[in-house]
Amino acid sequence: TRPARVWTVIVYLQLPLEGGFTIFPLRGPNGRHRGGKQMAERHDEFKSGLMQHFGGVESEYRRHVSFDRHAVHPFMDLLEESCRGEYGVHFRPERPGGALMFESARRGGSVPNRLNWHAGCNVLEGTKVILQKFKEQPFDARRDKSWHVEYKPM
Repeated sequence: TRPARVWTVIVYLQLPLEGGFTIFPLRGPNGRHRGGKQMAERHDEFKSGLMQHFGGVESEYRRHVSFDRHAVHPFMDLLEESCRGEYGVHFRPERPGGALMFESARRGGSVPNRLNWHAGCNVLEGTKVILQKFKEQPFDARRDKSWHVEYKPM
């Protein structure tokens, strides 16, 4: 929900023993290598359905998409496949301290990079602790200059 986000960094401080991947379902081969035309159509439906949750280009605030965990999600099969590494791209480093950095916006931060929509998979065993850091555009470069946080050091 932060406006003007340009880059995102996720640092894994503690790794789970099993599960806990960060997934990018709209990236990578997207299952097109298996399932042929039917899988390609399913991927396009997923991408279209996900994009409907975002605001328009003028909105710098609607980058967060979440789904009711109790709902029967029409694309749960693809999300589960992504968590198993069978669809899109999944990431979890081999040791603590490993990090992932990706572009949150394109064209100098003016257009959200919606193909980099990501989610966290369930931790199946152990504990996952991550640190997220966001690099945002300088205030003067933002389209919406009305949103800001007052900084008052103590």
